[in-house]
Amino acid sequence: MIESAAYELIQQEGINEGIQKGIERGKIQIMRETVIDLLTIRFGAPSRNVIRTIEGIGDFSLLQMLKSKAMIAPSLRAFAADMKKMLR
Repeated sequence: MIESAAYELIQQEGINEGIQKGIERGKIQIMRETVIDLLTIRFGAPSRNVIRTIEGIGDFSLLQMLKSKAMIAPSLRAFAADMKKMLR
């Protein structure tokens, strides 16, 4: 019985960890899409290079900063230059 309870606890912790990682990946993907959508609404479709760069970012806070930049950038070119600086 004790072994069974311990096994269930370990299994549940693994499941919870997997769920948490899935949630984090989902948040990152939604933020990537949000940045791309903002750029598209404001400036038209971004270049494939800009999209690939955004899609390659896995840091949620960096994506949040890019979202803010996308909202206030005067142009797509200015956004791309700021993004390049941020990724150095």
